[in-house]
Amino acid sequence: GGARGPEPAVTRVRRLPDLDAYPMHREVVRRMSALFRVQVEGWWVNHYADGSAVKHMHRDGWGRQRGVNITTGASFGSARTLCFEAASSSLETQRLSCLQEDGDVFAFGEAVNRDYRHGLKAEPQSGPRISIIIMGRAPANWAELGPLSASMPQPAAAEPTPLRRRWGRGDGAGYEASNPEVTADCSQQPAAASLGSRWRRGKPETGIAVKDAGPGACVVWMRDDLRLADNPALHAAVNSDSSAVVPVFIHATDDPNPWPIRGAALWWKGESLKAFDASLRKHCASQLVLRKGLCCEELLRLVDEVAAKKVFFNRMPEPWYRERDLHVEAVLRQRGVVVETFKAAVLQEPWEGTATCKLPQCIGSEAKCWTESSPGKLVP
Repeated sequence: GGARGPEPAVTRVRRLPDLDAYPMHREVVRRMSALFRVQVEGWWVNHYADGSAVKHMHRDGWGRQRGVNITTGASFGSARTLCFEAASSSLETQRLSCLQEDGDVFAFGEAVNRDYRHGLKAEPQSGPRISIIIMGRAPANWAELGPLSASMPQPAAAEPTPLRRRWGRGDGAGYEASNPEVTADCSQQPAAASLGSRWRRGKPETGIAVKDAGPGACVVWMRDDLRLADNPALHAAVNSDSSAVVPVFIHATDDPNPWPIRGAALWWKGESLKAFDASLRKHCASQLVLRKGLCCEELLRLVDEVAAKKVFFNRMPEPWYRERDLHVEAVLRQRGVVVETFKAAVLQEPWEGTATCKLPQCIGSEAKCWTESSPGKLVP
């Protein structure tokens, strides 16, 4: 009885070779199959546009005649509740609810599929969500064996590239390494996928040597600006008189953002870091330093390790990041470090406005509008 809500849009069942066209899905399927010891027979994607989209209670039947005995899934997006209802009143547990948050995975075998129906009921407060589903074959005792989280295969580390002392502008697009005779061998530096990697000055096992003489190195603090082009802080560092440019990303444990990234968004951030590291290796003969901890402490530690005299970074306009940036800048200046910051996220930063400035109104009105008087400078 009762109206049946809209079911999600479902991709057709795909075979394993089809994954080559979907790199992100391929990685999810690879990791889940390794985690639960699954020989994949088929996979697909359920798309829930919003909380009104449901999956009616059902048993999985696909591939059972070929020995498929496990269903696994990964959730991305808004949290939804996976519900199980007993098919017989004789079962001790009649109902079970499993909250699936962003990045969660689940698996159940043939016994659960036989004794219970499963589905997703409407949750109006929820937003969009997708789930990647795998059907496959697993050892009969896979649940007793437990997940393979400790030995789960990870992506191969990128081949390290020597870091050169200085970058200079190339004749073509991007940058090319200059002054090759002062190359520092960073062959022992961990790949970008490993947060918390370190450059330690004076430690011979790392193969890194930073000159104390001359103008010193400079540090570029990267945040949401993981790009070579249109990056004022990075370009200023490259064109400074510093003896080395050290780009660093800090996975902040003190992130003041009221809505910090988590779940699948963290995976995407990791992919962005790897892509930016690859760009540094290819165009700059450099690589990205990765740290994890309190931003101010990690910056101070890195400044000491590479004997940096300057720190460059692009400003972030959000009030919580603005407050942290001003604190970091003040602490660095107290230590004698030159700090240069740049506008890179917006044309007009919130603190640049005046009481007489007005935002643009509808077209044709006589209200004041912003005019770009010079590159990056707006006036009412």
